[in-house]
Amino acid sequence: MGNTVLALFGVAFAAALCELLLPGEGSGTKTALRLLVSLAVLLLLARPFFSLLGTAPDLAFEKLVGEAPEESEAHYQDIFDRAVQEGCAQDLQKGLALFLSQEYGIAEEDADIYVHFDSEGNLHLIEIYLSGRALLQDPDVIAADISARLHCETEVR
Repeated sequence: MGNTVLALFGVAFAAALCELLLPGEGSGTKTALRLLVSLAVLLLLARPFFSLLGTAPDLAFEKLVGEAPEESEAHYQDIFDRAVQEGCAQDLQKGLALFLSQEYGIAEEDADIYVHFDSEGNLHLIEIYLSGRALLQDPDVIAADISARLHCETEVR
């Protein structure tokens, strides 16, 4: 019960402060604020009655999120690692397209470049598919040059 009273006090204090800071008398913003504060107070007052009936909503963080914070941290780390890897792949593709353009005169639209990483995030394989005027280039020479520069397996077709 003490938590409910403290929450009511906090809502009332925050609402009073917000109402003082909002400009204009009778503006739509103040009306919306009053409506939201009324709903918050109503929910806070109804919560003890729900707990007496045994139907109080469980507001535990794990129930709201669906997984424990430790699990979500690992999940977010995986998402971050994949995002960094995809960004690196895009940057490498742009750099390789520029390299092919400058060294071999291959236009960007004449080469499809795919970059693959291993499970540890290291560069594993570069695949380059030539088309158009780039088909006149020797793919073995390009593959050997890129492999020597980047120290990874390169396939040019």
